Amino acid sequence: MINISVIVQLSSIRPIIKMPQNLRFPDGTNVIDIIGYLDDKYQKIIENDKKSHAMDFLEKKIRSILQLLWNPETEQFYEDVGLEARLPSQTGDTVPIEKNWRVEIPDQTWLVLTPDAGC
Repeated sequence: MINISVIVQLSSIRPIIKMPQNLRFPDGTNVIDIIGYLDDKYQKIIENDKKSHAMDFLEKKIRSILQLLWNPETEQFYEDVGLEARLPSQTGDTVPIEKNWRVEIPDQTWLVLTPDAGC
């Protein structure tokens, strides 16, 4: 099992899924697995909520963090989003998730997802 600290930098989502979070995942987990977990958690939380969540992702057509970050046609993250995975070492080594989404996320990684990086 690995421990990961996750932050989603989207002000409308942060209070719903209570960011930041320290989460545990099985060995071999990649960034898509983590985003999928967050999307499942979001859906379960809003399932019985009477409040409208149509604009949680800044556009009515978008319904998940993955949809906001990921282009399924190219199997790459959109260029205008911020993705950062860092190890907690003094060197601050990065995990190359933006170039290779299949890379296994190491234990103790900090993962920051910024859907609107302002680019």
